[in-house]
Amino acid sequence: MILWLLGCAREAVNDTDSFPVDWQGSVVAAPPAPEPWNRTPFIPPACYAPTEGGRNACYTCHHRGQSPNVIDDTALQLARILPEPGEINPWTNLFEDRSELAASWSDDEMRAWVQTDNYRELRVRDDWDQDGDGEWSGFVPDCFYTFDDAGFDRDPAGEPTGWRAYASTPFPGAFWPTNGAFGDAAIRLPVAYRSNAAGAFDRDVYRANLAIVRAAVSRDDAPLRPAVSESAVGVDLNRDGRFGRASVVRYAFAPREKTWMHYAGAAGKLQDSREIQPPTAGLYPVGTEILHGVRYLDIAEDGTVHPAARRKEIRYTKKARWLSYADIEVAVADDAKESEQSPEVVRRMFGDGEHGISNEMGWRFQGFIEDANGELRPQTTEETGYCVGCHGGVAATTDSLFSFERVIDGTSTDWRTSIDWAHERIPDRVRGDGRGEAATYVALTGGDDFGANPEAAAKAGDPRIARDLGWLILPSPERAMALDRATRALVVGQDFTHGRDPLLAPVDAIRKLDEIPTGITRAEPGPWVVARTE
Repeated sequence: MILWLLGCAREAVNDTDSFPVDWQGSVVAAPPAPEPWNRTPFIPPACYAPTEGGRNACYTCHHRGQSPNVIDDTALQLARILPEPGEINPWTNLFEDRSELAASWSDDEMRAWVQTDNYRELRVRDDWDQDGDGEWSGFVPDCFYTFDDAGFDRDPAGEPTGWRAYASTPFPGAFWPTNGAFGDAAIRLPVAYRSNAAGAFDRDVYRANLAIVRAAVSRDDAPLRPAVSESAVGVDLNRDGRFGRASVVRYAFAPREKTWMHYAGAAGKLQDSREIQPPTAGLYPVGTEILHGVRYLDIAEDGTVHPAARRKEIRYTKKARWLSYADIEVAVADDAKESEQSPEVVRRMFGDGEHGISNEMGWRFQGFIEDANGELRPQTTEETGYCVGCHGGVAATTDSLFSFERVIDGTSTDWRTSIDWAHERIPDRVRGDGRGEAATYVALTGGDDFGANPEAAAKAGDPRIARDLGWLILPSPERAMALDRATRALVVGQDFTHGRDPLLAPVDAIRKLDEIPTGITRAEPGPWVVARTE
């Protein structure tokens, strides 16, 4: 699973998450996936971005990981080491000019398009089947996006679905609205984490366990607002030695001293009986699910840009298997060895678009994307491979993911359902060396991976970024509309195997890798600068 960009291939024949499975984890039979046009869909377009003149978008993903992510792929900032098929850029949409088609829709047509909610009309269709058994066996999105003030979702009957929304600082680059999309996210833990010791759904137990998971993956204290009765959930959450009301979960993880946090409710009983792992720094519990919506941009009456109702994509992942720190270290070492010995070997993808694709680190990924009519459909195996690439083989992830450790605190609840970037003043995240995360990125890239965002580039070096991240990451209304048009032009063509970046014009990207050195002479450290140890 590790170091995908180095083209390693490791077949884990005893790992069930390496084969097509249903979403309960049972192995199922599936025909071999057809040979993809793009044999390296897991190498993202950003890896072909120009790096002349000191431009460096590589560092955002490739640096020294934070334990238990023991990857140190800093060298990829200095040299593009790709498997042979990846030496020719497969993302040919980077060079296509779709401006004529994009300009064919009127402003009114585009506003109606982005304001149409295609998620609520999502239904399983006969043509979804990919494994030839006549039915769809994959995940069906079951979040209703009816979040209450605390971020909890309910179905039409008023029953909790288990999904809870959270808002986080978008990862630098492609995830900024000024580069094409807003993201939303929700997390769901297994039933045991939502239940009290008697097995009944308990909102406060669930709130406590979600905060515990957040503390573990962020390696920091996690707020609980409103406070939780520790006697009701049966755990000393704030670690003050007594049962009172806790407004914070205190982070603790020192296994050698037998010190760690304790889950509440039914999950706590499973932890005591060693049926599940204790809260572990940098790792999610098995069964964790993440749902990520990628939305168009909409323009409010006051001219500000906000998330649209229409989704470009729905991305889903579930953790199906536990890997310990030792397991991860062995996997990294094995893959590094194999990639060095066989650099010409191309990574195999285990799974398919219906049952999800494994990243060989316990997670399975599946996605939905718009069809030519704008309705959401399952991604093909090749299209899903595009998503898996970043979630498994780079130093930037926390247990293969990017967002949950970046949650932005609200003022009255644990998590927020959304951020009004146009009117709230959210400061830039501060790196371990004291620099601003977004300010550093825009200074090194000009605002996007390909140097194609003049609006963001013009803000480089401005101290306003430090106190108002939204000012940087939101586009003007004119740019927002142009990005929406560019996306719709891609949707009409249904050519996502050649790229899905909403570009306003062809970009200057590498077409064929002739020189391995990137021209970057000084590698940029990661956001934590020196990986913390537990």
